[in-house]
Amino acid sequence: ADLQTHATGSMAMDNWLMFTVITVLLLFAIYQAQWLQFGTDALGHAKAWGLVASLGLGLMCLYRRPRGKVVPGLFEARPSSVHGLGVFAVCDIAEGVLLGQYPGRHRTPNQMAAKCAVAPKARGYCFRTADGRYLDPTDARGDVSRWPAPGLPWPLPIEPTLAYINEPCIGHGDVNVKVRDACRGAELEFVTERCIH
Repeated sequence: ADLQTHATGSMAMDNWLMFTVITVLLLFAIYQAQWLQFGTDALGHAKAWGLVASLGLGLMCLYRRPRGKVVPGLFEARPSSVHGLGVFAVCDIAEGVLLGQYPGRHRTPNQMAAKCAVAPKARGYCFRTADGRYLDPTDARGDVSRWPAPGLPWPLPIEPTLAYINEPCIGHGDVNVKVRDACRGAELEFVTERCIH
């Protein structure tokens, strides 16, 4: 069965401010501990700040990493009569089963508009989250990719299969999958809305 989506969701607060405050407090505590360990001279300060900066960059990369994961063995991407590639079940899937999280990098509306201006194909794959950002699973050309770009470096590829789910025509109520907000509106989960055979 072709897995088609129906988007639902609620507004959620952006957790960027909370993440930033926690990160600053954590980094300050690490700095204080390292400053005491490295010594109170200028070299000790430089070593402590170097460690804090490295940890801060690592945390920023972690927070801004590409999203997306799937439950393996339930579906696959293959040619679709609706549009290009589609997502199809490879086994029976019960109602209410989590298929995975939509892949991509978070982008603000302005960032997404700028990308679509140079890579128009990206418009067909981005999903807006409840916190107002977009998940963009495409590379610099606008093609779905395991390495969405541009963005901070991240060493692990994402699983982009859910980016190929076809949406039904407007007013078409026959859907197999619904989209729900997760992680305070920063993520989108795909869940079966009925049994798929």
